[in-house]
Amino acid sequence: MTSVWIYGISGRMGQALVRCLHADEEFCCRGGSTSTGDVDAQGNPLDLKTQLTSADAFIDFSTCTGNASLLRRLVAEQAQDKTVLIATTGLDNHDAWRQAAASLRMRLLFAPNTSVGIAVLLKSVLAAKKLLATSDFDIEIVETHNRHKRDAPSGTAKHLAAQLADHDTKTSSGRNAQRQMGEIGLHAVRGGDVSGEHTVSFFGMDEELHFTHRARDRRLFAKGALTLVSWLAAKDIGVYQLADV
Repeated sequence: MTSVWIYGISGRMGQALVRCLHADEEFCCRGGSTSTGDVDAQGNPLDLKTQLTSADAFIDFSTCTGNASLLRRLVAEQAQDKTVLIATTGLDNHDAWRQAAASLRMRLLFAPNTSVGIAVLLKSVLAAKKLLATSDFDIEIVETHNRHKRDAPSGTAKHLAAQLADHDTKTSSGRNAQRQMGEIGLHAVRGGDVSGEHTVSFFGMDEELHFTHRARDRRLFAKGALTLVSWLAAKDIGVYQLADV
């Protein structure tokens, strides 16, 4: 049984993940970290000297601050041979994580979205771009989330754009101007309690192709996170991206 430590355990995604762990025979919840300290699987406070080395895998659904804390602690404790899934977006410390992964022999996966469907969407749009004469098709990405989501565009939308972009491709967000050749547009919509929707569109002169993923319940991200951890745990030491899955 794989023991899991959750960074961001008190958040909505963290709590959804706890419930999934309790119902899964392959995993057990070792505990997690909040902005105020570490807790056990039942939410009871733990000693400040909690050692992370007791867990096999780590899932980060926290914030940029929490993610930096996880990195510091793993390095400080020299936690070797761990499986680490990073689901926090908006990070600027990817190089530091890669260095830590090499020195600590981690299996590390950056996943801005833990839905299995999003992984399939990514594979599909990359295949579509390869098959289409993309010089004749404009690519636009529209994402919709609940009114409380802080970042816009979403980390998933940015990741999709980055994967679809060529080395000289530009991306724009919410810009009201004439469409530039080879530019990928990113658009964010906010409202209600939408769990998440991403649409990648290829617009030609005489035809259109649209790929859409809709998340109906937050639980799918928790279940997907466990699927990704299972996949990652079976891989060789190294750093992986969602497109590798």
